[in-house]
Amino acid sequence: MAVAYRSVATTTLASRTNTTITKPSGAVDNDILIAAIHLESDLTITPPSGWTLITIVDETTVDMDYYIYWKRASSEGADYTWSHSAAWSAGAIVAISGAITSGDPQDATVGTDNDDGAITTVNIPSITTATDGSLALVFTTEYNTAITATTPTGWDERADADGWHVWTKTQVTAGATGATTSTFSSASYK
Repeated sequence: MAVAYRSVATTTLASRTNTTITKPSGAVDNDILIAAIHLESDLTITPPSGWTLITIVDETTVDMDYYIYWKRASSEGADYTWSHSAAWSAGAIVAISGAITSGDPQDATVGTDNDDGAITTVNIPSITTATDGSLALVFTTEYNTAITATTPTGWDERADADGWHVWTKTQVTAGATGATTSTFSSASYK
């Protein structure tokens, strides 16, 4: 079975204690779940049981960080809660089907930030995969949930809601995806 996007679930940016995201629609055992939590910086965050931290992307201009996690689905409940003190936060989870059924499914990780204040252009770096048939995934979020974003050339839009923009690209042959951009409908902090 080929690696493929299944679905995404998001929660909008808001001030809250803890961030809860529903399970992506149709997620089944052995799907890979990738979560992005956008949270005010310098806070302690505790993931739900079974989630492994991939990377933290520091966004200093607006004092927010992205926390990226993964887990293999196994008898999943209806939602997931990341614990933290009162703060501005948002979250998204992508379900991916057809990945390897044991071990770490990550082929490559690039965590970067367009830490330039209010922007209209999101710069997406190239991701170099080592395996044919890999699925590249990009998360971005911004503070104005009414803003839309263009889909980068060669990528598929998976979410443009709740301030989240999520894109995937199937990398048929291992190698670089190539750097690209997306344009917000108006300037926003992301």
